[in-house]
Amino acid sequence: MFLTKITAVAVLALSLIAAPVYARDLDAGTYELIEYAEELGVTVITNGPNCKGQYGTFSPRTMTIDVCRVSIVNGKADMEAHSTVRHEMIHVAQYCAAKRQGRLSYVTLMEDKDKFTTFVTDSISLDAIEEIVENYPKKHIAPELEAAAAERVISATEILDIVKFRCRDGL
Repeated sequence: MFLTKITAVAVLALSLIAAPVYARDLDAGTYELIEYAEELGVTVITNGPNCKGQYGTFSPRTMTIDVCRVSIVNGKADMEAHSTVRHEMIHVAQYCAAKRQGRLSYVTLMEDKDKFTTFVTDSISLDAIEEIVENYPKKHIAPELEAAAAERVISATEILDIVKFRCRDGL
């Protein structure tokens, strides 16, 4: 199991290093996000046992990020893997922000409700918003909308800065 985990992370990390940036989908900064996650004590696993149909998960309980549905083609991870790493690292930042506030669940990083609404509606489709609203518990909807929007419009390098700021005291 341990060797499989290391191999999966190594394959994903190596494939991400070689990937060029195309419209923020294949993002050269993804490898640095993975490295920083590991510095924080978060283990990144690809196509692991927790992958049950979703693109990825972050579990504060186990300190793991599962990047699911990863396909390696010609030595490079697919665009979805890059997007999923960005998405799950926003959840890491949300978790750190919640922890600083003494909360147990995620909180949104954007505190201004009007700016939050504009950010979400400008970044993701109405269909995507509806899907999140229909499939997530109420307390997870706003953080999930924020992560979904962020993964689409914020680069891995910018997300790394956000995570470093929000998690400056560690996990």
